[in-house]
Amino acid sequence: MYPATILLSSFLLFLVQPMIARRILPAFGGSTAVWTTCMLFFQFVLLAGYLYSDRIARRSHGGRIHAALLALGVASVPLIWVVDPVAWAGSGGDPVWSVLAVLAVSVGIPYFLLSTTGPLVQAWFGREHPGQIPYRLFSLSNFGSFAGLLSYPVLIEPSLGVSVQLRGWAAGFACFAALCAWLGWRSARFNAAAGPQEESSTGAEPSAGDQALWIALAAAASALLLSVTNHITQNIAPIPFLWVLPLTLYLLTFVLCFGKSSWTRGRKLIQTLAVAALGAMTYVIVHVDPDKTVTLAIPVLLVGLFIVCTYCHGELAARKPPASQLTRFYLMLSIGGAAGALLVAIAAPRLLKGVYELPIALCACAALALMVNYKKHWLTDIAWTAACVATLAVTYGSVTAYADGTRVMMRNFYGAVRVTELKQVRSIIHGTINHGVQRMDPPLRKQPTTYYGRTSGGGLAIEAARRPGAKVGVIGLGAGTLAVYANPGDHYKFYEINPEVVDLAHAEFTFLRDCAGKTEVLTGDGRLLLAAEPPQQYDVLVVDAFSGDSIPVHLLTREATELYRKHLRPDGILAMHISNTHLDLQPVVARLAGTLGRPAFLVENQPDPQNHVSLAYWAVIPMPGREITFGKRLPAPPGVPVWTDDFSNLVQVLRR
Repeated sequence: MYPATILLSSFLLFLVQPMIARRILPAFGGSTAVWTTCMLFFQFVLLAGYLYSDRIARRSHGGRIHAALLALGVASVPLIWVVDPVAWAGSGGDPVWSVLAVLAVSVGIPYFLLSTTGPLVQAWFGREHPGQIPYRLFSLSNFGSFAGLLSYPVLIEPSLGVSVQLRGWAAGFACFAALCAWLGWRSARFNAAAGPQEESSTGAEPSAGDQALWIALAAAASALLLSVTNHITQNIAPIPFLWVLPLTLYLLTFVLCFGKSSWTRGRKLIQTLAVAALGAMTYVIVHVDPDKTVTLAIPVLLVGLFIVCTYCHGELAARKPPASQLTRFYLMLSIGGAAGALLVAIAAPRLLKGVYELPIALCACAALALMVNYKKHWLTDIAWTAACVATLAVTYGSVTAYADGTRVMMRNFYGAVRVTELKQVRSIIHGTINHGVQRMDPPLRKQPTTYYGRTSGGGLAIEAARRPGAKVGVIGLGAGTLAVYANPGDHYKFYEINPEVVDLAHAEFTFLRDCAGKTEVLTGDGRLLLAAEPPQQYDVLVVDAFSGDSIPVHLLTREATELYRKHLRPDGILAMHISNTHLDLQPVVARLAGTLGRPAFLVENQPDPQNHVSLAYWAVIPMPGREITFGKRLPAPPGVPVWTDDFSNLVQVLRR
């Protein structure tokens, strides 16, 4: 019963993480920061659960108290699908606090109760079976977490809609609650049998230095996990598959380090590999071209993450206290995990202008390893000192390279944005992706550039629908380049989720103020703003919002497409910018056009470096009253289902 309860609880604990994050992601603009904020919430609730376990495990009737709380948890489970994330997202203020609030209300109580299970059930097991080692249950717990995470992108997300996923999870939670309540109720019998002296005996208290080292090792691994995840998702897409990969490897290191095998057997090998891993990771974040993110950078970062986390968690396993202190040990681990998440999710976006947390995390891991191994052997001293110097140099290099040629740097929940200028050419860059260019020489500054040249899908759609007093809507502002197409009397309305991008477009570029027609910029998620407006009767509606290198998924669903049609004239044109290095979105858009009963046409314009026009891919969908003569018709592909708000599968369209 003990292994079954722990296995089920850890499976559900980590299954719900990508599941609930996937549900709330569209409400917050598809930002990569949604997952980081979710991880912060999970780490702090885990900390609260371990603190509760450390206290309740010492009480003679703690198991029965816990059984009563489990009944409350079962009663609160329907909130997971009842709470509407969109209502919370529209409340204004910092999105971080809105994400934390919707998580707390929807999944807070069940997640808290699941987080208490590992240490609490191990403590009950230790009392019932005093001669056995409860740490093996910790390894089993992490195996359940590993299975829960891996099953989501591989089995559950590709097969089931979010609403079905949540209800299935609720049924699993009810089964867990029954098992755990039964164990808690019977644990009081063993507490009573232990007697007052045995029950109050907790063994020698770990020293403050030991506890500080436990926290530091856990914090380093946690910060590295989130930093690697951020680096990967901002360059591809914020999707559960890419969230789960790093977290699965992170949990696997717990399984290996706290399993039956002795950590000390492979300790020297892992130390050597960890030095090499830090070197390889520092190399790829500086020298690898973004186009090679999938083929080279991601494998190196994931393998490096696995090795370094194995080192950190192995050192924790080597320092684990007697079973009588296991709840305190887990509490310190959770404090460290929460501290690492806090640094990446809250501190970094507010204190750092650029995305520097990955090199900083690598530097911190190297410094911590040097401290742990200092004066144990001269070779390890040299190796870890070299790792510290190398990561410090890379961190410094990252900061200086990022700032080189930069006029303005800003960062918030939606990512890091900067404006650079070289030879009178000004660019706005989000993460590593160029989102707009303007030539500042007065005769040239009204020319369309980057993805919006005259032969681009967006440019051709606007020209095809041109008429006196034309209305054009654009989801995604960038530098405001599309405003150059306006004639006197035209009305161009932009929808932009990031307020800092709005400020930069007005202050650093002249596209908006040079516009011959009228421009209007609304701040907020484009889809939510459109849903709140009456039909706008746009001649052209352009979908050009990007999170990292990809259009947010909630802008590529059947429900979103129906909303776009509502705001178009009967002879209007929907133009969707689908350029992407890692995702092939053509079949997705072709299926969405089919739901409207319309064809989709692919427009691929050739790059023109001299005029700063980039290669771009656009999907253009004319409404029934409009025929177009440009582009190549996209066939409806077999095997790719229509994406909806309830179901999408980005893994299926990853470029091989």
